[in-house]
Amino acid sequence: MRVLLLIHDYLPAHAAGSEIYTGHLAGALLARGHDVAVF
Repeated sequence: MRVLLLIHDYLPAHAAGSEIYTGHLAGALLARGHDVAVF
């Protein structure tokens, strides 16, 4: 499945709760074979 995760700011420029969660979510989806993009 192709997945797009949208977030206002992303790692490493800003490391707070939502950015860290998005990074973990993207990694978990990638590990399951999904095509993930973060924008």
